[in-house]
Amino acid sequence: MQQIKIEGLYKAAYRAYQGISFSPEKRAEQTVIEHEAQLNDDISNLPETEIERYISGYNQRLFALMAAKSRCLSSMITGPANFPVRRNEKANQSEHNRSLEFSEWREKVLKSIVKKVEEARPQSEKDAEILDTWKEQVDKLFRGFLVDRFRSRLETVARTGNVELIRSVLDYLATMQIEKNRVLATQRNSIWSFIELAEKFKVSLDSVKPESSETEINGVKVLRNFEADRIQLFFDGKPDPEMISKLKHAAFKWSPTNGCWQRKLTQNAIHAVNYILK
Repeated sequence: MQQIKIEGLYKAAYRAYQGISFSPEKRAEQTVIEHEAQLNDDISNLPETEIERYISGYNQRLFALMAAKSRCLSSMITGPANFPVRRNEKANQSEHNRSLEFSEWREKVLKSIVKKVEEARPQSEKDAEILDTWKEQVDKLFRGFLVDRFRSRLETVARTGNVELIRSVLDYLATMQIEKNRVLATQRNSIWSFIELAEKFKVSLDSVKPESSETEINGVKVLRNFEADRIQLFFDGKPDPEMISKLKHAAFKWSPTNGCWQRKLTQNAIHAVNYILK
């Protein structure tokens, strides 16, 4: 991918450091190098559809930071005579706020995009990665990793009802014991019963899985979506700013895909819905 250059950054950074540095040109050069490297590193991990929007948001906040910094002064540079102490305190606070906004925006957006990409990945791909991790654990057994600890961890997975994963892991263990000509778990070891254990828990969990339910509170449709493991709020139109603030404060997020406000379905989430809507 071609390296992205941030047009106009040197000029903005030079102005930003004129009042606070004896070498504004060097600070400007360093600023360009650091932020162009950071931006290119960020977008190298983003899907192509998100790159343009990210660059726009990055530049917007970076230049706002440079503008705020350009209003800051140092008495070492300007001289102590008639130094505007109060005005400079406000300028420094403004620069601090812009810096915080920039770093928090960057962290939040990158996490959001990574999460979105992860959710869009095929489940088969995620399962393959999980299996690879367990295969690595099996390989460690032959390098001295404790079998009892491995068995305990695998039993925990079996109790989630993940039959296919348990079967694949045990198949791999059996194959490796043959290839290595070394028996780490004899046929009498309880680890070989984990497939039956997983099947038992799968049946049990499937039988008690509740169905999704829908209610209405003060004109808002509330869906307990057990399949998606989300509690979802459907408003008749866009909520007012005060309601949106309450939703965000209660950890609800807007889902464009589902056209609703939602969060993970927990007892606390249910209490939050009743508090917000009633």
